[in-house]
Amino acid sequence: MKNSKKTLLLLIGDLLALILLIVILVRTQKLASDIKDVRSQSAGFTPLNVERVKNEIATQKDSEKRLKALFPNELQIVDFISQVNQIKSDGILKNFSFPTDNVVRDKTSFTGLPILFTMSGKIQDIDNTLKRLNDLPYMIRSVDVKLTLAKDASASAILDYGGFLYVDENFKN
Repeated sequence: MKNSKKTLLLLIGDLLALILLIVILVRTQKLASDIKDVRSQSAGFTPLNVERVKNEIATQKDSEKRLKALFPNELQIVDFISQVNQIKSDGILKNFSFPTDNVVRDKTSFTGLPILFTMSGKIQDIDNTLKRLNDLPYMIRSVDVKLTLAKDASASAILDYGGFLYVDENFKN
C-alpha cells in the first residue's frame, strides 16, 4: 500500500511536471515570437536604414522640385506665352488664347487655365507643332480636338485644340 501511494504520488508529480513543462514551452514560444517582432521593428531604425531613408527623402524632394516646375505660377505664365509665341512664329500655330482668366479645377482637383490653340497647315507640320507644344516644360492636358481637312488635294488641315494648362495651386487670377 505504501508502494502504491508512493507510485501514485510520483505519477501525480510527474503529471504536474509534464503540465508545467507544456505551459513553459507554450509561453516560451509566445515570448520568442514577441521578441522576434520587437527585433524586426527595431531593425527598421538601424543607422543603415536611417541613411537609406534620408537618401529616399532627398530623392523625393528632387522629384517634387521637378514636378512643381511643371506647374507655372503667375510669373512663369509669361515664359509660357513667350515660348508659345516662338512656336507661333513658324506660321503653323495661328492663334492661342486663354478663354478665361479664372483658374479652374479639373476632376482631379488640380488647378489650371483653359487654353485654345488653332493650327493650320499640312498635317505633318501640325503634328510637328503639336510635338513642340508637348515638349514645353509645362503640363497641358488635351480636352477637345477638332481636325478639319481641306476639301482639295492640298493635304492641309485646320486643328482646333482645346487644352488645360495646369498651374501652381497658389496661382492667383
